[in-house]
Amino acid sequence: MDNSLNILLYYFPNEGILNFMVNDLFLELKEMISIDLIYSEENEKDSVRTQNRNKVEDIIVKFFNENPVYISEFKKLYQRDFIEVIDNIIESFTFSVLLDEKKTYKDKKSIAYTTNPSPFDIFKKA
Repeated sequence: MDNSLNILLYYFPNEGILNFMVNDLFLELKEMISIDLIYSEENEKDSVRTQNRNKVEDIIVKFFNENPVYISEFKKLYQRDFIEVIDNIIESFTFSVLLDEKKTYKDKKSIAYTTNPSPFDIFKKA
């Protein structure tokens, strides 16, 4: 199976969640979150990357708080509060924008950059 599909299934374990996140929530977020926050030369500095990740998190939290229907749908699909998995939302949103595993997780220009094993690392080994 393609790594991209595996990564999407990692974040979105069923079709309902996948459709909600990619075809609804992420479309809304793409209108509000600049690509420069998600992926840019400035993010190569750890402090800037952290600031930009925090800005993205603030935008997502604000969006959910201003749109209670999204909170309700999220809780229905995930059976947990969105704030419990905010890091997964940020990482999966970043992946959905970049559509490149290496850029998403292994490139310091990405707010989802990590030195820890990422979904990409896990599925690359499988």
